[in-house]
Amino acid sequence: MSTTILPPDLPENAVYTRCYCEENIYLLCRDFLSKPEIAEKWNLWVLFVSNENKMAALFFQKSSRREDLPVLWDYHVILILQPRVDSDLDERRELRGNASWAYDFDTRLPIPCPWEDYLEMTFPKDLLTEYER
Repeated sequence: MSTTILPPDLPENAVYTRCYCEENIYLLCRDFLSKPEIAEKWNLWVLFVSNENKMAALFFQKSSRREDLPVLWDYHVILILQPRVDSDLDERRELRGNASWAYDFDTRLPIPCPWEDYLEMTFPKDLLTEYER
């Protein structure tokens, strides 16, 4: 048996302040955790992206001057939602499609975006070493 679990939409009243990704994600996380229908079904992970050079290259960012060029952030913060595993359900159950979802207010990709797609598009494998996360 396979199950499709769709993530919650980005709230219509979600607060966004340019250049304050950590605050934006904190407020989104707080909003999601205040809703039992989300908090009981999803694990929430705050992901801090950076590197030792403080030049993490992220593609498909709204602030990029060109769509084919990355934005270099000293750091960036996103939210990942992953379905909770219900121990009462059959352990052989499979989740169809992408089980985890990324929320990034600064991306040009859909919000939420399947984690696998977000990872592949935002962090391409052929980056120069100094820009890797």
